[in-house]
Amino acid sequence: MKRVSFVLLMSAIVLLCGCSKDKDEVNTPVIPVQPTISEEIRYATQMARDLMESYYFWADEITSDVIRLNPDTCQYPIGVVNNIRYNYVRSMNGSISSGVDIDKWTALTNDFNSFIGSVNGVNTTYGWNITPYSFSNSNNIFYVVNFVYKDGPAEKAGIKRGDIILTVDGSQPTRDNFSNIYYSSSATIGLGTYDSNNNIISDGGGTRSLTAVEMYEDPILCNAIFDVNGKKVGYLAYASFDLKSASALVGIMKAFKASGVEELVLDLRYNGGGYVNTEELLGSMLAPESDVINGKTVFHTEVYNKTMTNQYKERGEDLNTYFSTIQKVSTDGTSKTLTEVSIADAILSPSKIYFLMTSNTASASEGVIVGLSPYVSIEKIGNQSYGKYCTGWMVSSSDIYKTVPSVIKNWGMYLMVSTFADANGNNASRPDGFAPDYKVDDNPFDGYQLGDENETMLKFALTRAGKVYPEVSSTRSIKELPYSIVMGKPHQASFGMSIGFPKDGQFNLNK
Repeated sequence: MKRVSFVLLMSAIVLLCGCSKDKDEVNTPVIPVQPTISEEIRYATQMARDLMESYYFWADEITSDVIRLNPDTCQYPIGVVNNIRYNYVRSMNGSISSGVDIDKWTALTNDFNSFIGSVNGVNTTYGWNITPYSFSNSNNIFYVVNFVYKDGPAEKAGIKRGDIILTVDGSQPTRDNFSNIYYSSSATIGLGTYDSNNNIISDGGGTRSLTAVEMYEDPILCNAIFDVNGKKVGYLAYASFDLKSASALVGIMKAFKASGVEELVLDLRYNGGGYVNTEELLGSMLAPESDVINGKTVFHTEVYNKTMTNQYKERGEDLNTYFSTIQKVSTDGTSKTLTEVSIADAILSPSKIYFLMTSNTASASEGVIVGLSPYVSIEKIGNQSYGKYCTGWMVSSSDIYKTVPSVIKNWGMYLMVSTFADANGNNASRPDGFAPDYKVDDNPFDGYQLGDENETMLKFALTRAGKVYPEVSSTRSIKELPYSIVMGKPHQASFGMSIGFPKDGQFNLNK
């Protein structure tokens, strides 16, 4: 053994000596420098990994990717979470095709308090909903107001649905900077006018100065009752399934029921989702009364990952949700004050529901349609809905750990944990959204406000309900206009969200 070692040693010396005259050519070993990971990032990374390994719906599909959430090496856990969430393209090594699942919603945040506030409808805002349009053969864009929120800066400035914004702070926006107005704190806007006969937009509408304020954006935009040949048809325009609006929804349904409303037009064209609690509340007020009272009729079925499903089975948990006269309502718009109330006198049970929808109709909005479809006559009017078929939990660091390091007290995650379906296990909105039964474009250029019986989409629904309108020249279709919607419009924080709450005792990470 000594002889072998000596020979190896001498060989090594010869090699080293032979290379001494060409020192520049020696490949010096590179020792990788380990990144300096802060305590905050280290803990945040571990939290994200714990959640995704334990509760994420597609946990099995991302097993080889979740190891990138290594507390010792991961520097950007927010970006890594966005990158490793389930994606059909990466998993299947091919191109996206119809009929596949893709998670576009799971997200890690380092400002959980602000995130929760935005989802609950509290934002620093001008109090409006606008859509950017582009001029034909031009880089310039303009905005059209879809609606304004009650008591917001826009409403106080006299702005309303259909108003055209041509300039911002004296300049015409372009495709390169059109999103700036969504994040600005103040702006002077120049309004335009629309000549419907000639399809011309021009300036001359005056200016308005706006300052964004922190406000609650009440999602109940308007409600009304129409007489259609002696039949009462209710109308409700609803923009988000937040918690604070739940009590008002109960009041509206009570009033509809007392007035003898038989059919309902539910306008969800701008509703991107929200809390499952409010979704279940609305569903129970619209389901057949007998099914709600018996408390045994399935509204939704839920499917979880294998680990969670087995845990629920061991605990004897029922993974279905049911229509019920007992619902949870928040007293202050947060999940901390949810209390049980009876909605027995607010069960409207319309014989037919006309859902107004667009590509902005998502998640909890689609969930209501999914859950009611086996029980109620439904017509879907508008355009293809968004396609959000899974439920997520809003999880803070204090939800999962007994002792929370102070550096991650404001970290949290919106995590996809389940997919939902109707009582028969069907979800026709998965994964590309609902196709409408009747295709009708939302047309804010038509000159009518939401709730006006002549507004394009509502008019079509009322016609389907039996209302006869005087014959007039047809309203110009939005598709005939020489303008097109600019893609990439920023959405509200609640867009695409179906937010559920973990069952009692769910979290067992206890670290």
